[in-house]
Amino acid sequence: MRFPNRASIYQTFEDSFGLKGIKLKKRLIEEIAKVRSSKPNIDSIEHIDASEGQVLAIIRVDGLSLLDLLTSIKDFIGKRIPKVPFIETSDVALMNLVRANYDLGPEEISIIVYVGSEFSRLIFMKGTVFLHFAPVISEGKSSPNIENTLYSRILLEQDSAGIARIDRVFLAGEAHKAELKQFLSPQFAEAPIEYLVPQNLNTGELQESVTEIVSEYAIPISSAMRVLDPKNQRMYHIDLLPASFREGQKAFKLAWHGYLLLLLIFAATVFLTNRIGVMGEEVRKASRDLAEKQRALAENLRLQSMLDSLTGQNSQYVNALAVYDSIVPEYNRWSKIFYHLTTSVEDVNALWIRDIVAKTDKSIELTGYTAYRERIPRIANMFQKATLQTVELEEIRGKIVYKFVLLIQKVDPDH
Repeated sequence: MRFPNRASIYQTFEDSFGLKGIKLKKRLIEEIAKVRSSKPNIDSIEHIDASEGQVLAIIRVDGLSLLDLLTSIKDFIGKRIPKVPFIETSDVALMNLVRANYDLGPEEISIIVYVGSEFSRLIFMKGTVFLHFAPVISEGKSSPNIENTLYSRILLEQDSAGIARIDRVFLAGEAHKAELKQFLSPQFAEAPIEYLVPQNLNTGELQESVTEIVSEYAIPISSAMRVLDPKNQRMYHIDLLPASFREGQKAFKLAWHGYLLLLLIFAATVFLTNRIGVMGEEVRKASRDLAEKQRALAENLRLQSMLDSLTGQNSQYVNALAVYDSIVPEYNRWSKIFYHLTTSVEDVNALWIRDIVAKTDKSIELTGYTAYRERIPRIANMFQKATLQTVELEEIRGKIVYKFVLLIQKVDPDH
């Protein structure tokens, strides 16, 4: 969005006071307040670089009636104000069109001649930076002899500003309707005169008078190009949009601590999501371990039940044997012999028992085989009192083994 020159004022300063950014803007406000009756707000002032190290301050004083109208009809357009990206002046828009589309030498002096319906404007540039504004001419295209008025004002501004020459002339607005190019060409024979048009604009749909038609809408075209290419460094990026209106355009407004909180919420969400995944895997692993332990516990309980049953049965057998022993003495003689024999030979490998014969004198003759002769004494030593009777060699299934006969007089101390 742009507003006419009458809605803004300009003031030139010799230098930037060695400041930049917001500090420079605040210093300009202080300097302007010294010479004007009212102090401008921080959002109503912008500045651009000018020639010779100067600074041009642009102060918004009026021209917000369109914004007020948009605000008043907000309830009828969905309670949302249309997006207004920025506010700039018509003069800056014309300079931006030159800066973005023409290659000018640093010492080259050019002039933009804008002819409107009710007023006209002369803007002097040195290279690609602002040089000088002529006062607004309160005559437009329909004024008689507008071409003479403009030429006279150009000469006057050259004298008053000490401009020795004009290297290029750009025409914009309704200059083509006043046939200004034909009039000024003889006056500036050495300076090319051309209509101000963007170089890369597609004008294929226009049948004739392309440059004249395009130059008539140079200001809105320049603003549109800035919207479409907001990072174009060749343009002046000023914005005189009131801060209150800019905030009103935001669908979701937050102060700095709100954005900080959003950042913390985002970080916490990422962290918790990651932790939930890790902890979920730990829970699943613990669940698998628990299920495995529950299965093992069920198996152990089953085995414990079987063991308890067998222990009960064994107790019954022990009790029965005790009763039987009281009735039939030495009933368990052979049980003790076999028990001692089976438990004693547990650590002796490669041993076979063939015969166990009871003698009349209560001794026992044990006949067996072994693959190793040295194990026969170990067998005799398993009993409390035993005598080795014979040791013979025999062949069984192609293997040589030792046959031994052992006479056992006493199995253990209790027997």
